[in-house]
Amino acid sequence: MPTAPTPKIIAIAEQQQSPHYVTDESHYLYHK
Repeated sequence: MPTAPTPKIIAIAEQQQSPHYVTDESHYLYHK
């Protein structure tokens, strides 16, 4: 059973609902 990916998917879904997700993602891609 893929138990590991499940919490990760949930975390990503929660981050997408957060208004800070876009900002954090932009900074992450920028610094990367």
